[in-house]
Amino acid sequence: MRKRAKVAIISCLLVAASIFGLKACSLGLVFVNGNSMEPSIMDGSIVFYKGGNFKVCPGDVVIVDLNFGSKHQLIIKRVVGTAGDTISSRHGKLYVNHKRAEEDYAFGRTDCENLVVPDKSVFILGDNRDDSYDSRDFGAVKLTNIVGKIL
Repeated sequence: MRKRAKVAIISCLLVAASIFGLKACSLGLVFVNGNSMEPSIMDGSIVFYKGGNFKVCPGDVVIVDLNFGSKHQLIIKRVVGTAGDTISSRHGKLYVNHKRAEEDYAFGRTDCENLVVPDKSVFILGDNRDDSYDSRDFGAVKLTNIVGKIL
């Protein structure tokens, strides 16, 4: 029984140290609830992210805090445009700065209005375009709403 107690204590200490280490390094993990990022990230997956200071580039998958007054909702989406980019679609395909975006990770139609991404903002889309709540619905997202970048 003593050996089991020692193993249990050591296991708890290792878990606590891991959690502390993740926080100290601005790392975190989230549980994915939904299929808007399939097939890249599957419903039920657990993913690690880096918080803190980081540069956001097209193609990055980010965690965004959608702040609706007192309600916060975290979503995971892919950055497809950054400040100053022109976003449009033709025949269900995404165009960034009037060039067709190469998106081998995405499926479904991409239909959106022509727009220019505002300063200090990004345009985000789910990889599963037919089943995603994203910038096509709520507009560009401010960089301050990005919680982290998926590792």
